[in-house]
Amino acid sequence: MDVTAQKTGDCQYVLNLVVANEQIEKPLLQAAQRLNRRRPLPGYRPGKAPYALVERMFGKERIYDEMLGDIGDELYRSALEKSELKPFAQAGFDIVQLEPLTIKITVPTEPVVNLGSYGDIQVQVETVTVGEEEIDGLLSEIQQQHALWVPAERPIKMGDQVQLNAHGTSPGRDDIEQRDLVLEVTEGLQPTEFREALLGMKQGETKEFDIAYPSDFRDADLAGRTVHFQATVNSIKEKELPAIDDALAQSASSFERLDLLREDLRSKILGRKQAAARETAVDKALDALVALSTIEYPAVAVEHELADMLATLENRLTQQGFTLDGYLRSSGKTHEQLRDETRPQAEKRLQRSLAMLQFAQVEGISVEKAEIDHEIDRMLQSFGDKTEAIRSALTQPDVLRSISSDLLNRKILDQLLAIATGAAQPRSANSTASDAASTNAETRQPPSSGE
Repeated sequence: MDVTAQKTGDCQYVLNLVVANEQIEKPLLQAAQRLNRRRPLPGYRPGKAPYALVERMFGKERIYDEMLGDIGDELYRSALEKSELKPFAQAGFDIVQLEPLTIKITVPTEPVVNLGSYGDIQVQVETVTVGEEEIDGLLSEIQQQHALWVPAERPIKMGDQVQLNAHGTSPGRDDIEQRDLVLEVTEGLQPTEFREALLGMKQGETKEFDIAYPSDFRDADLAGRTVHFQATVNSIKEKELPAIDDALAQSASSFERLDLLREDLRSKILGRKQAAARETAVDKALDALVALSTIEYPAVAVEHELADMLATLENRLTQQGFTLDGYLRSSGKTHEQLRDETRPQAEKRLQRSLAMLQFAQVEGISVEKAEIDHEIDRMLQSFGDKTEAIRSALTQPDVLRSISSDLLNRKILDQLLAIATGAAQPRSANSTASDAASTNAETRQPPSSGE
């Protein structure tokens, strides 16, 4: 069998196979016999009809297709060995001609990554501080959370909580009847006309007004309708805020004094800001790593990444009680538009993942079993008497792979950031021109790129 390989795109080759007649003579006969056993010819026992008669009944193309179903994988493996190509995904077979048998196989091959001079990457982690006004802001939120609703002997104003009875009528539609409805009169109360109608009303007062709901109103039963309302205010309450003092600290936390609560809030704010600053620096370092590198991958790799992202979106919507089709309707998009919008993110995530994986190989970063066990023990600390049941779930193969991938991701980003900030030197002295390396599609576990 003669094999020639031609590169037709990034990580994509076409293998042209010319198979000698003597190589397929026996497989063709066996294929014809199998077809004849499934559909015997009159006057012949199943599988015993002459080849020429079987070919006349089924056609030459049908026999060749049957044969390739039997020896196609063998021909493919042999062609890969001769061409030294490493496939990334399923190849596409096309029969160019039957005599001599000539086959064209389109093979997407493994991504190839040449890291650039990543030792030259320089980023800084921003130094962050916490201002007193930030702590005051959190204390104000705590104060709001512990406020009490108390009766207000005055007309309704913004920020009040009201209880009312409402009766709505609309021609040709069922009446709307709501009793003891509790609402907060805020900017979030929609439609705006309903909120404005309530402002200034007094306890016991009844008011009639019309509301024209927009066609895109979130409640489909009300969208596009004009409803005549009769509303009666039963009660009006306003917020009574507690003092920001030791008593609030005691009721809102485990601290006895306000100053201790303030220090705890300062520590939490600082931790969040430091984490955000670190994430920003990591993003910059990762973008620089990708920009410095030469990354080549087949088009199907992007399709795989895109499918994974859309599946994640659909799962997240399902967990929230929505469907992907419903999400698309509400956003006015088609499935194809969503794919087109997501594709740039998929490409960026793929490039990051491939660069990170190659970086891990060059830097010798891996995850040991002891590290996975330690991570599982850490995760189990908060489960109390449910520890063993949760441990069983965490040690399932898919979960273990996920934990391992997360740990690898952290170690890669830690090392990249250490190099980029000057806290560590590249392990490879030749990091300015690292060798090309391929990524095996079936065994690779690209780390998360944080996208």
